[in-house]
Amino acid sequence: MIEIDKSIEQGFSGKPNGLYDVLVQLQNLSLMTEGQIYYVCKKGNSTTGKSWANAFTTIAAAITASNATVSWAGNREDNYILIAPGTYAENLTSLPYYTTIIGLGVPGTATPVIVYLTGGSAVAATTVLGTRIYNVRFEADGAVNIFQATTMNDCEIVECTFCANDGDVVDGLEISSSTNLTVKNCKFIADTEGTGMTNGMYFGSGTNFVFADIIGNIIAGCDGAGTGIYVNGNTVSSETVIRNNIIKLGGAGVGISVGQTGSAYKQAMVIGNYIFTQAGTCIACDTDFAINNWHNNGTTVTNEPNMPT
Repeated sequence: MIEIDKSIEQGFSGKPNGLYDVLVQLQNLSLMTEGQIYYVCKKGNSTTGKSWANAFTTIAAAITASNATVSWAGNREDNYILIAPGTYAENLTSLPYYTTIIGLGVPGTATPVIVYLTGGSAVAATTVLGTRIYNVRFEADGAVNIFQATTMNDCEIVECTFCANDGDVVDGLEISSSTNLTVKNCKFIADTEGTGMTNGMYFGSGTNFVFADIIGNIIAGCDGAGTGIYVNGNTVSSETVIRNNIIKLGGAGVGISVGQTGSAYKQAMVIGNYIFTQAGTCIACDTDFAINNWHNNGTTVTNEPNMPT
């Protein structure tokens, strides 16, 4: 259980939604879960990982410990991994099953939680199940994907940042096949304007991208001819909604590209997105399931493509 020191209570109890309130929420969280809370901190002693003093010093160690407790008979413990601010030079080749990862760093400050290995992907996993990731910044440079997974089912990625540190990065987020995936309020950026990733998000090359909700993301880190959100033409994307995303491309790229055109029942719904290009394309998909706003090279086109009459 998370223990709150009396001095912290006295110092922060008068500030609504301040540090004390956050700690209380985490303590209540620990009382509710049947699983284990694992701690990751650069200053830990890397023993049990079950307190800040005994914290693991790598995220990979916490993932290994968490996965060792999962009951594959169906009793899912729903573990938590709390990560202290810092830069973790790791290539995560697996993610924890049925576990929530929470980065405790404050976005926009000098001490967020960053996963970044020079010249490699931050995450390169295979099967991912029931993983929820909040408030973590993933970075990469070189001809790699920042975050990739072969299969990602029943997962959430919320309030995370994907940063391309040079213009060679391929995809910010690449997932081959998924069911029940949520990507919400994330940012896809580049550290140098005018360079960036080829695709902000790439879904496909597998069989399914179904029951997904891609909502409220900001994609401004693609190169000029890149694609904000790309769904492979061989991938069934029925019951998926791509909505309320803001995409800015510095050239003649495509805001959103969704395959399976002509097969409407396999098509994602692309609704209420705002796309900015320079002589580019708003979206490329079945127009029966798309209505968006597009600002192209100084010309505003409302509701493009239009819904059929």
